[in-house]
Amino acid sequence: MSTWPATSVLRRRRHGDHTLHRTESREPYPTKPHEEALLGAAAAAAACLVSNPLDVARVHAQLAPPREALPGVGGVLRRVVSTHGYLGLTRGMAYGLSYNVALNSLRFSMFSALAAQDDGPGLPAPAAGVCAGFCAGLMASPLARARTLMQEHALGSPGWRAPSAAQLLGTRPFDGALAWALRNAGHTGCIFGLYGPFKRALEERLPSAPSTLVHLLAALHAATLSCAVMNPLDLVATRLYAQSGPGPGPGAGMEGGAAAARVELAYTSALDCVLKTVAAEGPAGLYRGLAANVCRIVPHTAVTFAVAEALRGALFAGRQGGPGV
Repeated sequence: MSTWPATSVLRRRRHGDHTLHRTESREPYPTKPHEEALLGAAAAAAACLVSNPLDVARVHAQLAPPREALPGVGGVLRRVVSTHGYLGLTRGMAYGLSYNVALNSLRFSMFSALAAQDDGPGLPAPAAGVCAGFCAGLMASPLARARTLMQEHALGSPGWRAPSAAQLLGTRPFDGALAWALRNAGHTGCIFGLYGPFKRALEERLPSAPSTLVHLLAALHAATLSCAVMNPLDLVATRLYAQSGPGPGPGAGMEGGAAAARVELAYTSALDCVLKTVAAEGPAGLYRGLAANVCRIVPHTAVTFAVAEALRGALFAGRQGGPGV
């Protein structure tokens, strides 16, 4: 059994002319790894419904050719809607939902099992997050690749026919998996490692704030820092995914179809992708799509953690026979 990081409440008492501050720890929510798997899966599936359109923008920003002026997150979304209607914003959502359920059930349960607890040994939260994120990212990588390949065509011809699940998942499904696993290791180490300290700091500074707001703000801060650090690996993994499947591939542009650009920018490994990206676009090229990445991961992470905390509290309250939070 594990306990998610305990929250604390800062209470103020008036004593004469002095204001006294006292921090009291709330009872931590005891959960088991299989319960964390269910909480993580449900929370991330809800977040995916919000973040999928922004993920489409991220993919297209990261796959745009070196000298193409990017229209911005809003510009990409408008192009998708003008070509395919609002349903175009759902491109890849089925694989996105499957991926988020698989990834977060694995990493929430692994983190719960690996992280240090009050009643026993374990890894520090950042190290547990890195281990959980790497393993979960590696195992869920085929679904992330299928989602990327579907989202890549959100700006293509309206008559484009989507590949079958057998084509997407049955042919070289683990291409780019190592880069994606490293990307998830970094994100999970940052977000899971920073979320607890940020949450405790916010609870002390904002003692009267609703718990949901505290969870959202803590996740927002952790996810923003994670994006700034991990965008290069995110970009590399996306480009490796794109070149491994049918379609225009990286460098083909917003409208697709530039096969010559794909040949020019074919990558043999993650390191080769980094070197060629820097050679063609400069070091700043590794941060292509950062705005879209932040716009996607920050709300996705905030919703995931807020929903997970609410479900965790409701589960604990149900065990105690009281109302949910």
